[in-house]
Amino acid sequence: MPKYNPKEARDTRKRKQKRIATSKKNRNLRQFIPYILIFGVIIIVGGFAIYFFISEDYNSGNGGENGGENGGENGDNNEYGTPMTFSTIDGDTIKLADNQGKVVILYFFDLPCYYCNPEAGVIADIDDAYTDSQLEIILIDVLYKDSISDLKTWRNDYNSNWDIVLDDIHHTYSTPFNIAYTPTTKILDKNGNIAKTIVGYDEGHYSTIKDEIDALLKN
Repeated sequence: MPKYNPKEARDTRKRKQKRIATSKKNRNLRQFIPYILIFGVIIIVGGFAIYFFISEDYNSGNGGENGGENGGENGDNNEYGTPMTFSTIDGDTIKLADNQGKVVILYFFDLPCYYCNPEAGVIADIDDAYTDSQLEIILIDVLYKDSISDLKTWRNDYNSNWDIVLDDIHHTYSTPFNIAYTPTTKILDKNGNIAKTIVGYDEGHYSTIKDEIDALLKN
């Protein structure tokens, strides 16, 4: 008969207790596996739902501008494509829809912008080439810190009576047009749809803008 060894007996009990504890832990963990899987599925489905929601919202937002361009080409829109109202630095109110039947230029700029001045010269030359019944030009200063007095002085340098709109801190006027840089010129057709967007300054912009206006006036 083997001799009783207390140390070996203790070790055997410890190993047995460890196996029992491990088995119990694994059994408890298996109980939670279905819940973990369900939670994972919810996270994945929710992630896809958020992704598609954001994508749909982004596409619909871009569709407003792209649809405006297409609508300008097709000429089948009855409602004015850009129904916005502006307040000018002279205290006047401008409704874009009141310009239905005319081509509209929206020129986005700011006073510190280096290239905004030569591009404004292009806009001034364009202004001289058309009558008030053909073309409406509205300037929108995107930098709310620019002062009204400085804007009026700047306008006088071009011998112009342009309507100038000063944007606010929330970019209420520039955000709907997705303005990221200045200068940016938006050309609206006679139905108020965005027909063309021109960013930056180039000497050739006069011909580009004039050709676009001439084409829109024929439609």
